Amino acid sequence: MSPSTEPTSAASRVWLVVILAALAALKVAYSLNWSFPAGADGGYYTDIVQHLLAGDGLVTDVSLYHRAFRSFPHADSIYPLWPLCYAAAAALFPLEKVGVWLPSALYLTSLGTAFLWARRLVPGDLFRRVPGFGAGHVLVLLLGLHGAYFIHTSRPYTEGLAYALLFLCCWRAMPLLQRRTTTNGLELGAWLGVLLLVRSQLVIVPAALAGALLVGLALAREQRRELVVFCGAVGAGASLLLLPYALYLAANSDGFSVWNYLLFGETPEASPLSQARPYVRPDGVGHLRVLAHGVATAFAWGVNVSYRGSYHLFHYSLPIALVLGGARLARVLRDADGRARTVAWLRDPKNAHWIMFALLAVLGFLSVQLLVKNEDRWYFHRRHNLVALPLFYFSLLALLRSRALPLALVGVVLLVGSVGIGARRVGFEIYKTDAAPRVPSRQSVVDWINAERARLGRPLVVASSAPQVMVWRTPGVAYHEVNAEITTLDDVLVMFDQLGADYLVSPLRDEVRHRQPRQRFDAELEMLPGVELGRLRVYRRRRAIGAEPNAPAPFVGAPDAPDDTDDL
Repeated sequence: MSPSTEPTSAASRVWLVVILAALAALKVAYSLNWSFPAGADGGYYTDIVQHLLAGDGLVTDVSLYHRAFRSFPHADSIYPLWPLCYAAAAALFPLEKVGVWLPSALYLTSLGTAFLWARRLVPGDLFRRVPGFGAGHVLVLLLGLHGAYFIHTSRPYTEGLAYALLFLCCWRAMPLLQRRTTTNGLELGAWLGVLLLVRSQLVIVPAALAGALLVGLALAREQRRELVVFCGAVGAGASLLLLPYALYLAANSDGFSVWNYLLFGETPEASPLSQARPYVRPDGVGHLRVLAHGVATAFAWGVNVSYRGSYHLFHYSLPIALVLGGARLARVLRDADGRARTVAWLRDPKNAHWIMFALLAVLGFLSVQLLVKNEDRWYFHRRHNLVALPLFYFSLLALLRSRALPLALVGVVLLVGSVGIGARRVGFEIYKTDAAPRVPSRQSVVDWINAERARLGRPLVVASSAPQVMVWRTPGVAYHEVNAEITTLDDVLVMFDQLGADYLVSPLRDEVRHRQPRQRFDAELEMLPGVELGRLRVYRRRRAIGAEPNAPAPFVGAPDAPDDTDDL
């Protein structure tokens, strides 16, 4: 099963057409059944798009993670490229159609750019007896059947655009790194800037490139000055794209910092509300135990929060490849000739792209394994785990290309098994969307808020959990997020007294109430009588004695669908 050196172009095209046609049919079936609403993040982007279409700019009506906006709409440190593309399409077609079909089209586009990159990186057929089937087809299957990616690319999320551009950037990076001219450096830097403007999680790409260039600088015997100029050109190209947006945020977004852009869930220091710190801080040996538990969780078969939900069997190639690759590397580095060959390989500019992609794969995997969200929450089963895909892909390729027949057979089993399990899961998701009632989440809350805004004849400010699922359906209403992990009663009172909140929309057994004695909650806030919104109730600040109440009319909403979540 050793790989052949000559690709069979016609057969390769046939394989690609068949795979893309099958995945496109599944995607169209899912997207036809999927009814807008947009989900949490998708609702947030849709709100921004509505403001873009109205000429307001990149602003939002939602204050997330205790940012404590004092006026609305307000600029925030969002990734701008996806809302701009979303708005451009929504200017031509209905917004709700664009929110489903533009990400679906970008899903298919990303499969195409992934194929281009993988075919350029590893040309030729993988197996002599399977003409035309190459590394590009493996990557298309791995990405196309990724559970969370398949689902969220039918919603107005960043992933479709982000990964279409990521693989296009990697495809272009190969020739740009071969000829280190100033022009090529500027283009490569521009690609890095684009990636950071579409999704800050892709900061691992410039980090990987920086590592590859540092290796080149450290080992270069000649043309070091040329490499330094190339590095400067890369930085200049990235700055030309990033600086204008950074200056815009610095001028319009309270407490903007690069750190807040890269870690969107961090609360600015100037906020009067509790500080959101979404990631567990290292604390010595205890943190090492958490990380060890994370490794066990990530690769467990019977655990819902493992990689299995998205990668099926693909990810099991990594531990096998690590053991075999580690043993082989140890043998190579054991003698002086092996070490010399390794240094010569690292020094050769023709291999710079391999160093970059290897670092990208490792950094992506480590970012998923090492970033532990509070309350022992992991990214292994969510769409955020897509950055680990390159390492799983390279590991699977190592098995499939192995000259040892047993290892190649293991790779084939993992590939075929993953395709079968992935297709079954995608089919189940299509069935679920077809069978699910098309009731938007929190519709009764949306109806009441819109009626209350019309009754008062002025804009409203509401404190609520999951405001993103409502904001795009409630024009003239702004929101402060009540975050179940960090919001206290004191924070809610600040939202009322300093940040202009009119109402708190909260479950009957709310997390805020759990954090304070019930007597204090009831002394500070009163529930509106007669307003029943499914499992939610509406509260307002208690007024001083003698104040004239302005009571809303009774309202009983219909049962709601469960909230859309991003926990996939």
